[in-house]
Amino acid sequence: MKSMHSRAFVRIGYLSAGDPVSRAYRVEAFRQGLKELGYIEGKNITIEYRYARTNLNRLAELARELVDLEVDIIFAGGRPATEAAKNATEVIPIVTSSGDPVGSGLVASLPRPGGNITGLTNLTPGLIGKRLELLKQVIPQLSHVAVLWTPGHPAVDSFKKAEVAAKSLGVQLQAAEVRDRADLKTAFAAIKRERAEALIMLRSPILINDLTERILDLTAESRVPAIYDDQRFPQLGGLMSYGVNLADLDRHAATYIDKILKGAKPANLPIKQPTNFELLINFRSAKALGRRLTENLREAYTGLEKRVVDRTHELAIANERLKDLDRMKSDFVFHVSHELRTPLTAIKGAVDLVLREIAGPLTEKQVHYLTRVRSNTQHLAGLINDLLDLSKIESGRIEIKSSRVSMGGLLHEVVETLRPLAAEKAIALEATVVESATMVWADRDKINQVLTNLIGNAIKFTPALGRVSISASKKGKAIVQVSVADTGPGIAPEEREKIFDKFYQITGLEGSKPKGTGLGLAICKALVELHGGRIWVDAEVGGGSIFYFTVPATESWQ
Repeated sequence: MKSMHSRAFVRIGYLSAGDPVSRAYRVEAFRQGLKELGYIEGKNITIEYRYARTNLNRLAELARELVDLEVDIIFAGGRPATEAAKNATEVIPIVTSSGDPVGSGLVASLPRPGGNITGLTNLTPGLIGKRLELLKQVIPQLSHVAVLWTPGHPAVDSFKKAEVAAKSLGVQLQAAEVRDRADLKTAFAAIKRERAEALIMLRSPILINDLTERILDLTAESRVPAIYDDQRFPQLGGLMSYGVNLADLDRHAATYIDKILKGAKPANLPIKQPTNFELLINFRSAKALGRRLTENLREAYTGLEKRVVDRTHELAIANERLKDLDRMKSDFVFHVSHELRTPLTAIKGAVDLVLREIAGPLTEKQVHYLTRVRSNTQHLAGLINDLLDLSKIESGRIEIKSSRVSMGGLLHEVVETLRPLAAEKAIALEATVVESATMVWADRDKINQVLTNLIGNAIKFTPALGRVSISASKKGKAIVQVSVADTGPGIAPEEREKIFDKFYQITGLEGSKPKGTGLGLAICKALVELHGGRIWVDAEVGGGSIFYFTVPATESWQ
């Protein structure tokens, strides 16, 4: 990637589902983080702010506005904003600050996000159980907790986690739904009527914006102890909060923006998980709820503070251990594959020499057996190469050396290489390249590998006398899209969701047993995402398949 840091002015897009007032403290932290790295608004950067003001349906439109403005990078606060940005662009880098980017499908993994998204996770959904546990410690007899939440995406995942945690603690949950502003008073009336003993709030754009102070007022009127995920609530009068310092998280997002502007690729920047969690208690609010609660809080605070510190330390150690184990696994596969490849190459060379009758004439049966040996060694060599590629990708050893590449020239080269394979089944193999889509910014060898795999698969799964068509065309100013279509048996819906998973194999023609490692498409996906592109498939059973992938056009990197 070419550095954007040398530009006189950098344009950053800021996308949020919230509003300017409620996000003000986090925006200020974001600006401060940029300032600490030398990026000063109005001097060498400009920030284009777009707020959906709790109307999630507007996010897609706002994201497209930022893309049309040709911003250099987008900061997306929260899962809905990140999803909108991801749907709007495959090329512009996106830095996210959200709950569970892997579980929500935004990125492939935390260590290797792939695509054009990286950033930080606040782990908010995963801490719901801990917040319920804290309430239980403060109120030992607790049995009935109200959950203030907005049903639907993405809060439904958080509510499910709350149900699991409540069951383990012997606590009954009462869902207090707030779908829009008018529901808030009704929700608190239900909380009071059902005699909830405590309240927990699940984050959503509606509940964390300009309704914050209204929520605090109604909670105080109801005299219900409540716990939140944001320290801003106890700072404004709420009882307590437990979680990540969200403003600090947004401040650290600036480091990702700095790295990307200096040439790093989002696909290669691991998403950072927080290791510090803060417990904040407003003892003035606790006093208003009763002396006994205050005493319980004071007693619990000392022990909880130590436990939080200890647990944070344990999580940090466990996280590093997991990273070490992942590296060890990749190193093991890498070294074993290397050790296997050397003797295998020698075996293949020796078999070739014998088949050429260098050591003397062969009988027909000997030729038959040796031909089978050569075929199996070639197959095994392919498996080993796949394992080597996967281990390099997972361990970060693989390097993308991008340059200007003629997609038309590369596509025709791969097609001609595979034409004899298609001819064996009398399959028509054709390629079409729109002239404007000729030049891309990519690693030639890696895209060659992707094309070879996709076209080779198409030929393998297409019956005799079928057709395989490859095309490349430009989509907008910055993307070139390549498609590989075949007239094969198609792919069942349940298999389409798994086809890019490691080691997954679909059934061959006429129910034949699949061959290979099931790594080819997983490797293709990783290589495409390392280029900042994406790959997907459109197929129906009996209707053939079309695989698509995108790579940046050269214009987007100038």
